[in-house]
Amino acid sequence: MIHATAIIRKDVIIEEGVVIKAQAVIGAADGAEHDGIPPKVGAGARIGPLAVVYSGVVIGARANIGAGSILMPGVAIGADATVQPGSVVYHSVAAESVVSGNPASMHRPQHRMLPEVFIHPEAIVESERIGPAGRIWAHVHILPGAVIGRDANICDHVFIENDVIIGDHVTVKSGVSIWDGARIEDDVFIGPGVTFTNDKAPRSKVYPEQFLQTQVRKGASLGANATILPGLTIGQRAMVGAGAVVTRDVPPNAIVVGNPARIVGYIDAPPSATHSISLSQDEPLRELHASGAYLKRMPRVVDLRGALTFGEIGRHLPFTPKRFFVVYDVPSQEVRGEHAHKALHEFLVCLRGSCAIMVDDGTNRDEVVLSDPTVGLHIPPQLWRVHYKYTPDAMVLVLASDTYQANDYIRDYDEFLAYVREVPHVAV
Repeated sequence: MIHATAIIRKDVIIEEGVVIKAQAVIGAADGAEHDGIPPKVGAGARIGPLAVVYSGVVIGARANIGAGSILMPGVAIGADATVQPGSVVYHSVAAESVVSGNPASMHRPQHRMLPEVFIHPEAIVESERIGPAGRIWAHVHILPGAVIGRDANICDHVFIENDVIIGDHVTVKSGVSIWDGARIEDDVFIGPGVTFTNDKAPRSKVYPEQFLQTQVRKGASLGANATILPGLTIGQRAMVGAGAVVTRDVPPNAIVVGNPARIVGYIDAPPSATHSISLSQDEPLRELHASGAYLKRMPRVVDLRGALTFGEIGRHLPFTPKRFFVVYDVPSQEVRGEHAHKALHEFLVCLRGSCAIMVDDGTNRDEVVLSDPTVGLHIPPQLWRVHYKYTPDAMVLVLASDTYQANDYIRDYDEFLAYVREVPHVAV
């Protein structure tokens, strides 16, 4: 006897009359463990319910295949075998075999005969454009126009409308509806109960000419019960917290929570690559990890008349400023920056209140909380930066090494990553 949930991959011969318990996986899906000979199951075997049998597997004569099993294309079944009700057979059963129950309930229509895709008998899959190695579970309904990449995991009670494109290796947990206009890139995780929307002013029986497009970029994660308003972009590898209501675009790598969703931090591919630094007056300045960025302590003079701080070119400032601007009266939920410069240097000082600055060289990130007018942050060229977490009274002075040059800006994070891979970093 082979126990329940067993996985039998390759180079295995199972003797006659063996009992294989429920939910066994026999063989390998497309792209998995191709080397070796598919399993052979001897005559008279009893395969339990809910088994999945992949292409190339040979099942001997007089086998009994349990209810709710899935037999993929290319499975060979011997004479006098019996396939129990509720099974899905993507294969012409041998004439001598017996398919119990109503055959119409076991043979999927042609548009659902998708090679190397597991489709639960209770799913309704009308699209033919589903990549291999996917798993589509009970009570899923996928409309004909939807496109789903390889190795998708679409869990119970998911509805996917027509104008939807889903990339490779995407997980959609239970209770999610994905409406027209959704573009889900590779490696995205969509938690249970996530709500997508596509119309800012929905009315019954009233339809726009075109629904707004919502993009979830590569590697992003949407926590359980998050709500995504229409027409937004969730940046690559962003993390949306459970229950968040997203009303604005989410920058790449940002962590957002709350209603409305606000940035609370950033993540990075290597663990501990994001470093949060909050400064006090007497705290030694720490080295930053983003290439070329650093903090600079400036003099502080205090007497009975008050306090004064200053900076001198060459001594405190690493460049001669040609422009300055001041950022103030920023609502705390607003995000500023979100760009990089090809050649421009900036030196930032928070004159009043506090704000957080995230700097990113494409590999490492630092989050610096500026709250002391005696501390400046130098951001050299070729670093992505985002300003956020402004207090209501925050006032930030920015000194720039050149006048405004529109062609010096990189405003798309993907373009920034491509640029820093191709262009040598500017020496500081």
